[in-house]
Amino acid sequence: MNSATIKTDFLDQMGNGAQIAHLFDHLPETYFFGKNRDGEFVFANQAIIAALGIEKEMEILGKTDFDLFDGDLARKYRDEDHLVMQSGEPLVNQVWLVPHQDGTLHWYLSSKRPLFSESGKVIGIAGVMRDFEKAGSALGPYRKLSPVLERVQSGYSEQLTITELAELAGVSVSTLERTFRKLFSVSPTGYLTRVRLHAAKRALLETDESINSIALDCGFYDQSHFTKKFRAAFGQTPSKYRHGSVERGEVGGI
Repeated sequence: MNSATIKTDFLDQMGNGAQIAHLFDHLPETYFFGKNRDGEFVFANQAIIAALGIEKEMEILGKTDFDLFDGDLARKYRDEDHLVMQSGEPLVNQVWLVPHQDGTLHWYLSSKRPLFSESGKVIGIAGVMRDFEKAGSALGPYRKLSPVLERVQSGYSEQLTITELAELAGVSVSTLERTFRKLFSVSPTGYLTRVRLHAAKRALLETDESINSIALDCGFYDQSHFTKKFRAAFGQTPSKYRHGSVERGEVGGI
C-alpha cells in the first residue's frame, strides 16, 4: 500500500475532521476558523473565541465577518475568502493589520485554503492567522521590525519621523522602506497613517470629541489633513462615517 492510500484510508476511517481541528485549541497564538460559502463561521478555535470576548463557540457559529468586525475590514476579509473559493487555490502568509478589542492594531499572517465536498465542489474555506508578536522565531523576519511597530502603536499621536523609526530598527531609511514594503506591503508612513486612522475611527464612534480635536489627538496636522486622508482611505468624510456607523451599530476587532 502506497503512502497516499494509507493517508486516504485513515482519513476515511476517521470521518469527522473536527477531531484534528480541536488540536488548534491548544495553540493560543494561532487563530483557526472555517466558513461556509455564505461567509458564516462553521467552526472556530478557543483563541478566536477568547479574543472576541465570548464564552462559547456557539456564539460565533452562523455569524459573518460583518457581524464581528468593522465594515471596511469585514469587506476585505470577504473579498479574500471569495478569491480563495473562486480560484480553488490556497492563499498563504497574507499580511493583515487587525484591530483588537482594546483598540490596538496587530499584524497577522493569514493562510486560507478552500474546503471541498466529496464531489469536489467548493463549500467554504478554512484559515489560520498567527500574531507574529506571539508566534516566536517562526516569524523571525517580521520580528526584526517589532521596535518600529511598537513605537508607532504607542506614539502615533506624536510627529514621528522615518529617520527615528529607522534608527529604532538599526537600519538606514532606505533599508527600512524596502524591508517594510517587502514584509507588510505598505510603507512605514503608510502604516503610521493606518494606525492613526484606526485610532480616529474609534474616537469618532466612542467619544463626543470634535473632529478637529480627534484629528490633532491622532497625530494629523489639522482637520483638513485628517479629512483628506480619511476620505481617501474610506470614501467618506469623518462626519459621515460617525453618523453612518452609529446608525448601523458597527463594532469591531478581535
